[in-house]
Amino acid sequence: MSDNGQLSDAFQKIPVQDWDLLRFLVCVARSGSIATASTQLSESPATVGRKLRELEKSLSLPLFERGSSGVTLTPIGDDILQIAQRIETELCHMGEVARGHLGFKGSRVSVTAPEGFGASVLAPKLIEFHSLNPHIKIDLLLSNKKTNLHNREADIAVRLGEPEAYRVNSEKLGVVKFGIYASREYLCDLEPIRSLEEFLGHNVIVATGALSQTVQETEFRKITGKCNVAARTDNVNAQLMAVRSGLGFAALPKFMAAGHSDLIEALPGFLTQSLDLWILTHSDIAPYPYVQTTTEFLTQVCKDIVELE
Repeated sequence: MSDNGQLSDAFQKIPVQDWDLLRFLVCVARSGSIATASTQLSESPATVGRKLRELEKSLSLPLFERGSSGVTLTPIGDDILQIAQRIETELCHMGEVARGHLGFKGSRVSVTAPEGFGASVLAPKLIEFHSLNPHIKIDLLLSNKKTNLHNREADIAVRLGEPEAYRVNSEKLGVVKFGIYASREYLCDLEPIRSLEEFLGHNVIVATGALSQTVQETEFRKITGKCNVAARTDNVNAQLMAVRSGLGFAALPKFMAAGHSDLIEALPGFLTQSLDLWILTHSDIAPYPYVQTTTEFLTQVCKDIVELE
């Protein structure tokens, strides 16, 4: 950690109009490269590089080490980044407070969720939320990567697995369980599958990429080696559609299968692993009315879908 007096002296050198330079620092630090940051900022790489040099000149401090693989923060640069992120949060707060005094008309809230859960559970509920709260606009961000709430990459996160604890309001919503499913069309001409031996040799749709590392796929792999792999995909929604088309079996979250009466579970109880479902909100923005309204709605939607303990 750098000397606090050095940081204080450095920040006193920044003219008021140059505080905007800090957003370039934050974006480059998060993305890890000037090229990626330039896309996110809608600026040219040359402009981003020039803004960083201007900030370093204003502070009289080296913030980045530049190399062939990109840019990395210096120790003092990392300290400056922590301060810049707090400034970013406070600026966001200022806008939220202003909107709160205006009855939060036109407020926008970003919600991140796993792809499968967001597409099958949350997206269909957007019309209901909009009819109840037309003044709140939702940005639904679907990704299986963990979004960083501390960096304000999202306002609310619906997440599988244990949440981080630092400055995050969290509530456990229930438990997500998994099963092995096929369509009635696939099974219509087959004998009932009552045992693992009867299952082996059937068509399966297995996962690749990050999806292959999930708890359901790890268990499913115990038997897929003796089955006919009809398709591979890195997307759980694609798995669902392939199953519904009659291609074969796949390991799916029960909340996804529950919405489709044409799916039948085989070998109930074979997949024993489960994941806790949480809703997370950064503690700094959790009290805002539009965030509370959205969180309460999502909480109820999720509890209606997943199994409660």
